[in-house]
Amino acid sequence: YYLNSKRKDAKDGLAILAEIKERCPEIQVIIISATENVEMALNCINYNAFNFIVKNETTFLRLKHSIKQIFHLHSEVKEIVVWDW
Repeated sequence: YYLNSKRKDAKDGLAILAEIKERCPEIQVIIISATENVEMALNCINYNAFNFIVKNETTFLRLKHSIKQIFHLHSEVKEIVVWDW
């Protein structure tokens, strides 16, 4: 998928999220965006994104927290690997 506006066949993140959820609804998707847009965040959550993270200096900490939450929700995972980012 191309997520830039320079290509005519590029898709936006919401379209890709919808396609992922249509094909495999059990997959947890975390959206990371440079756009701080409440409407986009709500749309992503409505399309069942696990989280919407705006890029800034705390992105990796929030991503790490979201990944831990996903592992916690899926009890099949017995041990969570903690990355040193």
